[in-house]
Amino acid sequence: MQDGVAPAKVIRDFRKKYKDLLEVKAAYVDGSMFNAVDAIKLADLPSREVLLSQFLSCLKAPMTNFAGSLSGILTKFVGTLEAVKNQKESN
Repeated sequence: MQDGVAPAKVIRDFRKKYKDLLEVKAAYVDGSMFNAVDAIKLADLPSREVLLSQFLSCLKAPMTNFAGSLSGILTKFVGTLEAVKNQKESN
C-alpha cells in the first residue's frame, strides 16, 4: 500500500532544508485539491498505519479498563472470603 501524502512529506522536508527554493501553491492528493496551508498540514499527519493503530488502541482502552476493574473487584472479594475463613478458623 502506498502513502498518498508521501510526496507532500518529501516536499515539506525539502522546504525545511532549502527554504527559498520551493514554494508550494497547491497540492493534488487522491483526487482532491488542497491549498498551500492544507498541503503542509497534510504532510504533518502521521502515516495511515500509525493513525489506524491509534484508533484501535482507543477502541481497546475501555475494554482493558473494564477488565482491570473486574479483576480488582474479584481480588477484593477473594481477599474478603479469605479473611472470613481465617476469622472462623481462629474462633
